[in-house]
Amino acid sequence: DFAAAQGSAVIDLFLLVGFLIGLWAVPKFGRLHMQVVGFAGMTLGMLVLLLAELSGGGAGAHIAVVFLGFILFNLAMNAGPNATTFTLAPELFPTAVRASASGFAAAAAKTGATLGIFVVPQVKEFWGDLKDQG
Repeated sequence: DFAAAQGSAVIDLFLLVGFLIGLWAVPKFGRLHMQVVGFAGMTLGMLVLLLAELSGGGAGAHIAVVFLGFILFNLAMNAGPNATTFTLAPELFPTAVRASASGFAAAAAKTGATLGIFVVPQVKEFWGDLKDQG
């Protein structure tokens, strides 16, 4: 349990590093650019995790690659989308709809999270684990 907590702490440290990068990069490169770069980095992190799972022996045999995938995901998420989501609405929309735009962004995120909790198990039950496919 302690080793798992240490591993989680190392990965979570990159959430903080991502925020620090965002503090520097968002003013320098712009909110929209960092949003795009962040989502691209998050996608790359997920692809690294997929690679670890599909490699021989599954993800458990490639712990360093799994760590790399989660680190990249956390870093990109907090350097981009987490740092910019609620700053885009005031920048993109007129004053009369800014609060609605921020609320819509929050609602869309919560809807996606809720659907993920209920839909992913259904998809997994229907298609099975990736390792069961091979």
